[in-house]
Amino acid sequence: MSEKRTTLKYDGIIGKTGEHLEDDILIHERKEMDLENGMLVIGFPTIGLVGPIAAHHLMSTMKLTHIGSVYSKYFQPTAVIHNYVPTPPVNIFAGEEKCGPEGTCDQIIVVESEFLPPPNLLKPLGNALMEWSEKKKITLTTVLEGMLKPVADDKLDIFGVGSTEHARSILKKYDLPQLEAGMVSGISGVMLYEGERLNKDVICLLAETHVDYPDARAAAEILNALNHLLPQMKIDPEPLLEKAEEIEERIKESIKRATPQESKKPDMPFPIYR
Repeated sequence: MSEKRTTLKYDGIIGKTGEHLEDDILIHERKEMDLENGMLVIGFPTIGLVGPIAAHHLMSTMKLTHIGSVYSKYFQPTAVIHNYVPTPPVNIFAGEEKCGPEGTCDQIIVVESEFLPPPNLLKPLGNALMEWSEKKKITLTTVLEGMLKPVADDKLDIFGVGSTEHARSILKKYDLPQLEAGMVSGISGVMLYEGERLNKDVICLLAETHVDYPDARAAAEILNALNHLLPQMKIDPEPLLEKAEEIEERIKESIKRATPQESKKPDMPFPIYR
């Protein structure tokens, strides 16, 4: 039996009635799922591609279900294939698992992006995700982010930023160093200041990372920090650590062999999954 659809046209986007439509953003829920009292984890590509590497590992190892996608006419015209199915570059996965500090959340939801949205879309996209999480009664949002490492050594530090006193108390409880002063940009920055404005708990975990290639070690370190917020599950970052050197060497070799024109930094991060 075919699904009955009522369509609504909004500035070039067609979606089902009741879906989130704001500033050319459409969040389409493919599968109805109760996400109340859930924990949302967001991974968008920035420095070192730490966010999407960690989010992908989290989604695949926990065998989360693909429950939705995010659409926009301003997104890169690229389809991402998940289990043979073409999807837009930003997707939502979820599973009924105990998570959050001391198992206080009932579901985990992961938003994974394999491309960096254009700057003019970051604010409306962050607002849309915040509004969607409010609508779904999600209680905690954690954004995974990379930050430029100031000193060239092998140690990778993790820092946290909390939008509320409660979020900062969670970081303090698990002895996660907090960023006293600095700047967090992109989706992470939007989620943080909107969380502060709306008194919503948002935590940003920042991993020091390399800037020129995907940093699997930094992604593993941020997963170790995330383990504090997932006490019932314990994510194993070892598979990432085992592949870290292989991933980095392959990419370094590709950069080395590239012509000057080819090695010019692209506007969008290159695909990291096949």
